[in-house]
Amino acid sequence: MAQKLAFAGQDNLNHFLRFQYLQAIDNKWLDHLEGMEALREAVYLRSYAQKNPLVEYKLEGFDIFEKMIEDIRRLIATRLFLVHIQTPDERQARPAAPVSVSSSHDQVGQFGGAEGTKTSGAGSGSAVANASKPEGVTVVRSGAKVGRNDPCPCGSGKKYKHCHGR
Repeated sequence: MAQKLAFAGQDNLNHFLRFQYLQAIDNKWLDHLEGMEALREAVYLRSYAQKNPLVEYKLEGFDIFEKMIEDIRRLIATRLFLVHIQTPDERQARPAAPVSVSSSHDQVGQFGGAEGTKTSGAGSGSAVANASKPEGVTVVRSGAKVGRNDPCPCGSGKKYKHCHGR
């Protein structure tokens, strides 16, 4: 720990820890809320065992909360020991890999097996292709407009509103 503190400095290490804590709390809190919802649904069965559901909910909810706090602490401790702090020489020695973005996935159903049907609207293309378009460009639809209750053009057999209209 002292070696990492010497390399990174107190401020950088505090910022890193703060970011890691916030990220871990965010993820674990979402899991905790899902667990509490599942507990709420399951606790009513305890009334058949002659137990007060409200008391059982409070007790188990507190146990789940304590487990969440312990998981966050354990996660931060393991992440802190797995972190490798690079010196400026190490950062310059290893250049960053170039990022390549492919704009070939501008078709509806490209991954679903229904190739050949183009999308309509501003959602087609990659983010890089959309970012390079000038502001205020009017997009012209090549085919007829698909209604909400019409069959989806991807070929799934569902209504458009339940398939790609969401």
